[in-house]
Amino acid sequence: MKIQTGTLLYAFLRPWVRMGARLFFRRISIIGKREFATAGPVILVANHQNAMLDPLLCCVFLRRQLHWLTRADVFKNGIARKILFQLNMLPVYRERDHVGDLRFKNENTFDICYQRMKLNAAIAMFPEGTHRGKKHLHTFKKGLARISFTAIREHNLNELCIQPVGLDYTNYFTPGGDFTMIIGEPHRVREFIDDNEAENAKAYHHFLHEMRHNLSKLMIHIDSDPYDELFHTLQPHYRAACVEAHLSTQDYLVPYIDKVHQWMRDPTLTMDFKNRYLKVKELSEQLKLNADADLLFPHSFVRLCLMPVFWIITSPLFLITAIYYPLYSMIERFIKKVIKDPLFPNSIRLVAWTFIAPLWTILTAWIFSICLPHVSMMAAFICMMASGIIAARLRFVWKDWIAAMHWAQSKRKFPDAAMRWKKEIEQLRKALLQK
Repeated sequence: MKIQTGTLLYAFLRPWVRMGARLFFRRISIIGKREFATAGPVILVANHQNAMLDPLLCCVFLRRQLHWLTRADVFKNGIARKILFQLNMLPVYRERDHVGDLRFKNENTFDICYQRMKLNAAIAMFPEGTHRGKKHLHTFKKGLARISFTAIREHNLNELCIQPVGLDYTNYFTPGGDFTMIIGEPHRVREFIDDNEAENAKAYHHFLHEMRHNLSKLMIHIDSDPYDELFHTLQPHYRAACVEAHLSTQDYLVPYIDKVHQWMRDPTLTMDFKNRYLKVKELSEQLKLNADADLLFPHSFVRLCLMPVFWIITSPLFLITAIYYPLYSMIERFIKKVIKDPLFPNSIRLVAWTFIAPLWTILTAWIFSICLPHVSMMAAFICMMASGIIAARLRFVWKDWIAAMHWAQSKRKFPDAAMRWKKEIEQLRKALLQK
């Protein structure tokens, strides 16, 4: 039987989903591309914060086809199982799955992993074993150590490396935030194994501790829950501070990670940031502004004057994209009624808009061609698809302009509070850069 190392379905879907992701997020940054192991057996480990988006984005923005170890319950449906296998996914059974031969089934999955790694495949997993929607790295499960040590000792995969990848989102629950992927330096598993030492819990613990430490340096890792919300909301302000100071924003997350880890060790400094942010939040509520908005100022008079012209020019585009409103309503209604996990809606939105929107466009173009015989179906499809893609990116420009107009309106209505808000937010952002 031929050992699967890659599939045509995976290769075909990757560029399509990549385009969907670039339309879904405001900004996407991939840092450390040169660090990624492009050859040899690899086990990719990543933090798990945002449901299905985490594996999807790893698949489309990393150069190798990944073979994900996935929870077994999603393989129950026969059709889904065939599709998942074609996407290189392999089932891992947990105690909560209530299967009698759990250990035997997992050993079969691991054997497939070893066979694929012998052909230089890249296995991928989330060693935390769960997702939580917080900037925190959980303790790793033993499965990573077990599969890594067995690959070296029983299958002679001496070149096996662990490839850490840190994932970060500025917003878990609504579309349009920023996504950043930080690729770390790969670590050879062989360096952690002593052939003269018996495989035991202590060796596992040391290995998992080191791998978790390496991954924590590639993400915003906050040990204390009370600080999670604070440093999450300060992140867009730090980026805005970099823009206003004319600093590079391409890799802004890397110094921010270092700063957060430093601030966590200084409770006095953390409390100072908290007090500053609470002042901004209080004034924001008074002015009815979003305290967490990536709002850059000052907004020049020329820019505010030109934006209505931009609105007029692009308005036909948005009139055309009104055909997608029924689809949008159906997707949001489905999410509201069916999806219970608050971290899954963005995953559903990305998949739905990437795959269902083109089919919706074909159907609408066909209806247009019937109702308007002089309009060809192909012309209608191209026009609507292009309008949808352009509008998906322009929505961020529109959102920024609305925020700028809202700020200008607040300045007119509440000049004193607006000036205090601007002063407080300037001081907050200045402190984020200096401390």
